[in-house]
Amino acid sequence: MNDVDKRVKIAIIGLGKMGLLHASLLSALPNVKLVALCDKSSLIRRVCKRLFRDVQMTDDVEEFAGLGLDAVYITTPIPSHFSIAKIVCSKGIAHNLFVEKTLAAKYDDAKKMCALAKGSGGVNMVGYMKRFAVTFNKAKKLLDEGVLGDLVSFDAYAYSSDFVDVEEGSVSASRGGVLGDLGSHLLRRFMEK
Repeated sequence: MNDVDKRVKIAIIGLGKMGLLHASLLSALPNVKLVALCDKSSLIRRVCKRLFRDVQMTDDVEEFAGLGLDAVYITTPIPSHFSIAKIVCSKGIAHNLFVEKTLAAKYDDAKKMCALAKGSGGVNMVGYMKRFAVTFNKAKKLLDEGVLGDLVSFDAYAYSSDFVDVEEGSVSASRGGVLGDLGSHLLRRFMEK
């Protein structure tokens, strides 16, 4: 078996900002082979076909079956996470899943996704990368050590250029708004035990 055959084979579903970021990072890793990409938009698929050569492009997740994938990244809008994870797990497309945060739009869907993931026998992750940020870790340490006393309430602020000059109420619910998109990092980090 040559070194190319040993690479981890990955597919990405959803080629928005986070999907393209993950695709770019993964395709630069020597031990990873980006095998397939999926997006509903024909324009996005055409652009990505030029960016990621020798990668299967599709608008149908089920076309990933039979590719021998080691992992699938789900980077679509939050309300679609559960239905896509269900297809990936039920069709045996991959045993390992990475789902961009937040896990699901509803608590019941998140519970079902956890059960699916547990049954898949793989490694499953949610993209809470800020949990490793120095500032978040320092705040968590101070809270754990009781330096600030008992926590009764807290204020948190997160700013994103994605929401600059956007009129109130006009941001798509598919991203979860600021709370679902950015606030989930704060809540996730400080709820860890």
